[in-house]
Amino acid sequence: RVSGGAVEVVVVNTILWANESPLGPALALHGSSTAATVRVSYSAVEGEEAAVYVEGAGVLQWGVGNFAEDPRFLDPVGPDSDATDFEDADFRLGETSPCIDAGDPATPAGLDFDGVAVPTDGDGDGTARADMGAFEWVDPATAVIDPGPRPDPGPVLSCAPNPFNPTTVISFTMVSDGPARLRVLDLRG
Repeated sequence: RVSGGAVEVVVVNTILWANESPLGPALALHGSSTAATVRVSYSAVEGEEAAVYVEGAGVLQWGVGNFAEDPRFLDPVGPDSDATDFEDADFRLGETSPCIDAGDPATPAGLDFDGVAVPTDGDGDGTARADMGAFEWVDPATAVIDPGPRPDPGPVLSCAPNPFNPTTVISFTMVSDGPARLRVLDLRG
């Protein structure tokens, strides 16, 4: 929730799929007393624009590179077949995922959640480009995944309940009134 000040939410290289909330949308911005902008680009969003709700004077900017095709995760329910329990789920992209090499071409180099370099040439067309989601696709036959230490992400805002639940509220406090920017990023920025 946001209480006062201009707000900009940027969603890029993200997968919003099979998310449910009491309000319906996969992504919702509530409580802004001034103009809020939600920018969505290069993301797989089930339900497309209708899945994003911006309250009041807010504006949704539906950018380029978005689509509503199943991301084809390796095993989104896990071996226990319980879709509400994410502990054993595998949200890495499957070999036929449309999210492979579909991310923002301007994504800076970095590491994904498994320590795999981003971007890679996942579809073999000779051009390295980021994938959508937290994990860069690699051919399992040749993959070398480094589960080593991750860089310190810095301070984390309060999220309740955790962000893998159907809905999450991100709370923050401002020192004084004025413009603010809350950026929700995946591990690659």
